[in-house]
Amino acid sequence: MRWVQPMWWSVLLLGVLLSGESWAQLVAAWDESALKALAASPAVQTVELWSADGRNLGRFRALELRELLATSPEGESSGVLRLQAADGRTVLLSGGELRAAAIPPLLLLERPRGRLGDTVRLRVGRAEQLPLEQVDAALQPAVVRRYRMLTRMERPRGLKLPALVVGTDRRPERWVEQIRRIELWHVPPACP
Repeated sequence: MRWVQPMWWSVLLLGVLLSGESWAQLVAAWDESALKALAASPAVQTVELWSADGRNLGRFRALELRELLATSPEGESSGVLRLQAADGRTVLLSGGELRAAAIPPLLLLERPRGRLGDTVRLRVGRAEQLPLEQVDAALQPAVVRRYRMLTRMERPRGLKLPALVVGTDRRPERWVEQIRRIELWHVPPACP
């Protein structure tokens, strides 16, 4: 029953956004090219996802969606993220839901490149000129965080990236693949 409350908030917010009222304002938007550029953000980390029944869903370069709310000058509480997929599906996530989630919703951007063994070797000229870009690229496959999702899946599926993963959902109904656009909306409180 706990998933009903976020669902009703999403329905209410969808009605507000689609009602044509002028008080909901678009603050920021990321299209396909901006999503690819987002993969180079310092907030992106390598995560490993596990389903509720212990199945490994894979390693991904991911961004916690609450990081996108931080770009809003109005603050996180009045922000609403609207994610659109290539197949036309749309998911709304409120700032309150993103902030209160025990397992933050993740935007999976890409698979990590390469493998990480017990030794990392880099070619450098002098010791004081260590290129940090090479270090970051070499350590990219290292898992920074592991998330055990509450989602029960019949069988692990290959996700088409970029994808939204909401780990607090019992079923993967709000998991959206091939995201084409993300919009950050400012929705002021109804009562001043």
